[in-house]
Amino acid sequence: MAEQRKLRKVGDSYVMAVPRAVRAHLGVKHEGLLYWHLVGPREAVLTPHPVRVGGKPLGLHLTADLAGARKRIEELEGKLRGRILSERHEVENAVYLQALRFFNPTAARVEETYRLVQEIRERLVQRRRGGPRGPATASGPPSEPGPVSEEKNEAPDVPVASAEAARDLIQGSTSPATAEN
Repeated sequence: MAEQRKLRKVGDSYVMAVPRAVRAHLGVKHEGLLYWHLVGPREAVLTPHPVRVGGKPLGLHLTADLAGARKRIEELEGKLRGRILSERHEVENAVYLQALRFFNPTAARVEETYRLVQEIRERLVQRRRGGPRGPATASGPPSEPGPVSEEKNEAPDVPVASAEAARDLIQGSTSPATAEN
């Protein structure tokens, strides 16, 4: 029940009429004593006792619910932060790799070199198994090695039996005829 009353100034104090229903509720008779208790910001309690007794502050029964709700909010915020952070790292990594491929020509060269090494490895495996000695082209099998072309200044395509023979051939210590043996 809320009932409005007007304060009137009398001397150094303010006077307010106490409604009949409030006096009945407090059990106060004519000229009985009442006490004001300040309970919170902009709140006061009117009681017939000099010391406030009994009761609990309003909303005390909600503190357990509030604590549980706050804990759940913290858990969900933590999960959200972790999820956002992991997704952010994935996106940053993908963007970095794309930029690396686009702006770094060395990466493209490394990929091409890796592809060539894999191709050479496949050829060596085919040679060990007795397979063809090169990739089949549209014009047929690879041609036999020939003499050095003076116009292009290229070395002949000579099959090499071992790494030592290849090193010797590159350094020029042996001829292609001895490298084949």
